[in-house]
Parts: sequence; C-alpha cells; structure tokens
Amino acid sequence: MHRFGLRFPCTHLPADPLGMPSGPDYIGKLRSNRDSPATTNYIKRSRKTGALCHCMGRGELDMMYVMETSPFVLSYRYQYPWPLAKARRLLDDYVSGLTDQKPILRSRDVISMDVVVTAESAAGELHYLIGSHKLASDLTDAKVKRRITLERDEASDAGFLYFLFSRTEALDVAGKSAKQIFLWGRKTDFNSSSIEARVLGNWIYKNYGGESVARILQRAAQSLKKDVEVIYGLFSAAVNLGYLFLDISFPIRAWTDIQLIDPSEARPPWEDSKIIGHGLSKRKSTIQWAKKF
Repeated sequence: MHRFGLRFPCTHLPADPLGMPSGPDYIGKLRSNRDSPATTNYIKRSRKTGALCHCMGRGELDMMYVMETSPFVLSYRYQYPWPLAKARRLLDDYVSGLTDQKPILRSRDVISMDVVVTAESAAGELHYLIGSHKLASDLTDAKVKRRITLERDEASDAGFLYFLFSRTEALDVAGKSAKQIFLWGRKTDFNSSSIEARVLGNWIYKNYGGESVARILQRAAQSLKKDVEVIYGLFSAAVNLGYLFLDISFPIRAWTDIQLIDPSEARPPWEDSKIIGHGLSKRKSTIQWAKKF
C-alpha cells in the first residue's frame, strides 16, 4: 500500500513533523559559497523536489545524485534548519497553547543537519532520516564524535532515523553512475511515464544478457518499437520509479554493462554498505521500505 509515492516535484507530500515543506518552497539554513569553508561547493536544482540543493563538498553532491535517482527517497533536503530539543519544546508549548509567551530563538538554538530524507514504508507510513556527511579522516576526532552524538540524540528525540556517510571511492562511483542515469532522463516526464517505464524494466529483466547499456537499449527500442532516445529516457524513469534496480557501485555509462539487482534484494541508500559503508547508526532499522510507485 502506497499512500504517497513519487511525484516530480514532490509537492504532494505534507510538511514534516517539524513543519518544514518538502518541495520547491524548502529553503535550507546554509548556502554554498557563503556559509561553508569547503573549497568546493555545488548548487544543483533537484528534479525530485524542485528545490535548490546546496551541497557542501563532493561527498554531498555524490549523495545528492544517489538520492535523486533512488525510488526509496520521496524527498531530500540539504542544510536542514534543525531546532535543538529545548527549542522544539518551547515551540511546541507555544503552538499548542500551553504558553502565551512567544519563544525567542537564537542562532545557536538552530543547527544545520546535512540532509533530511523522506521515505515511505511498505505500510504507507512516512519516515524521516537525518543523513550526516563527515570526512572519513575526521571520524576519530573528539569534536566530530561529539557532533555525531548530538545529531544522533536529536534524531532519536524527534523520532527520526540517523545515518552517516563519507566521501569514498565507492560513493564517487555511485554518484557518477546515478548522475548518468539522471542525465538520461532529463527530457522525460516521469509523472506520465510509469506504465512505459514498467514495461521496459520488465523487458530488461527478462532479456538482459550482459551486454552494454547501449546494446540492450538498442534491442529494447527495436522490440518495443520506440526511438532509442525515448528508450534512454524510459530507462532512467524505470530506475527512478523502482521498476529496474541497478548496482550503482559499478560504473554505469552507455558503453559499460550493468549489474541487475533482484527487486526483493534492493536496498535504500542508507542501508547500502557498498555505497555509504556506515549504514544506519546504532540500531538496524526493521522498516520494510516501499519500492515501486
């Protein structure tokens, strides 16, 4: 049962438990090239959300493309303005009428979470996850450890899940593969392509024999009687909508072969140890995530 599912952009999603929107109206706390000391920042517009993504470093950019093309991700928001627990309680008391005194929040009462992800369970319930981007070389630093503990505690207090990710060679490969899939679909309307994308996904599962992406899509175009350019767009749609699962830890280009994943074994990015390594922190999620939309 899918109550929400995927839309491009995700304007159908309700505000999250902290009252933040998920679609084009979302504005993060930090801005690339203004609030970050990182030497390389990126600003990209998400097709999935319609909002600008301010990625602080290459690791966040790679993860952006991974989440952009994952059907497990309904929405994601970078540089999320997160009121700390004490500030949230003050806001809740004011909104619920327990106090008439309007809370005054200082800048230190609101931190920035690197990314907050919205996902749907197979039961049709929305779940929220905080993704924390940390350099692998900094994970043993005492200050970074304290920050991770703070973020994890804040996530738990608000009922959010929490995962860590770092820029690694594996994430670089996954990000580039996801970006290629993203680019192939840039002219395709995913909202109206679901049926054709499902047909193509099923066809590839039945007919793929280890050839390159270009060759299998040429065969698909001939079999399904469609233009090759259209098939490339539907290939991207099939991945984005959960009709075709690929192992993006391997390079994906027109001239490379692909590693198909059985839908029953597909995992969201935050549970894919090939991509992020750290996975969900502290405890394993028992949630069955929705896959096809």
